[in-house]
Amino acid sequence: MLPSTQQKFFKDRSFGLFPQFPGEILNYIWKITVKDYPARIVDLREYRRPTKSLTESSSSDLQGQKKIDVTREIAGFKSRAPAPTVLYLCRDSRYIAQASYTKAFGTADMPAETWIDFEKDILYLSLDFCYVALEGLVKNYRIQRFHTGRKEPHGYFLKELSQDIQKVKGFAISGLWSPG
Repeated sequence: MLPSTQQKFFKDRSFGLFPQFPGEILNYIWKITVKDYPARIVDLREYRRPTKSLTESSSSDLQGQKKIDVTREIAGFKSRAPAPTVLYLCRDSRYIAQASYTKAFGTADMPAETWIDFEKDILYLSLDFCYVALEGLVKNYRIQRFHTGRKEPHGYFLKELSQDIQKVKGFAISGLWSPG
């Protein structure tokens, strides 16, 4: 329970009649809130982690199948940008906000976790990642490959990534802009 001073603070600043408005007015307010929500900078980063799984070997022993630990790397993309708060205010605001914001940049290994408004938000790509993300999407522009010491992303999810990146309207790319 909140201390009495905080309870008073929130009680004095709440609008108790808001939930009693007609649904049409509430939806209109949430639509304006989503429309006027500021654009965010969504920093897309590659995320890798090893995972172990058990598989059955095909041995010809009389004892049957053996279980073998197999380690493989799972890769995907995440952002540190927090999800828009309008998605978490109430059920109605979330429903309205999901018309603009979608989860994107998922792979077969990792489901999409990054909320983005493709029309409004700005996708920030770091130097060690931008050439992979933009290759083949930017016409007549050759992106220089930088050797940063990191492994290139697995090829099997580049197609999945490019489908979402093609929908983005605004980009910020680290280190590719020089004045003059």
